[in-house]
Amino acid sequence: MEIYQSGDFVKTLPCLHYNHDACIDEWLKENITCPICRTVIECLEGIIDDEQTEEYDS
Repeated sequence: MEIYQSGDFVKTLPCLHYNHDACIDEWLKENITCPICRTVIECLEGIIDDEQTEEYDS
């Protein structure tokens, strides 16, 4: 499990799990599932839209 710091940029997946922005983009280039719950993520070209990127605030 990753540790998020205030100010980190994260993306929220449709299953409501969130991951570091750059990490999840790389993951979804090779996989079609959430790395936490394995829900299939449907998205264009394997990358979640940037609109789902937000700043993490602990």
